[in-house]
Amino acid sequence: MITDETVIIIPECVNYNIADDGAVVLNVQTGKFFGLDKIGTHMWTLLAQHGSLRTVANILLKEYDVAEDRLWKDLIDLVEKLKAKGLVELRER
Repeated sequence: MITDETVIIIPECVNYNIADDGAVVLNVQTGKFFGLDKIGTHMWTLLAQHGSLRTVANILLKEYDVAEDRLWKDLIDLVEKLKAKGLVELRER
C-alpha cells in the first residue's frame, strides 16, 4: 500500500528522456516503458530528486491550484502505474 511515508527508488536499469512536451521512462532490462505528459514529467523529476512522496506532494501543492486529495490520488495513481511496469521500487520509511 502506498502512503505518504512511501519512498520511491528508481532502479539503475531505468532510463528516462525528457522532451518539451513530456518524457518516456524505460526499463532497459525488460523493455517496458511509460509515457508522461508535462505534469507527469514534473512529478517524475521531483520523485527522482526527492524520493519522498510526502515531499513531492508538498512541493506540488505549492505549485498548483489543486485540492490536496486530488493531488494525492493523481500522484499515487502515477506511482502505481510506474511500479506495475517495473520502473520504480517502493520502500516504507
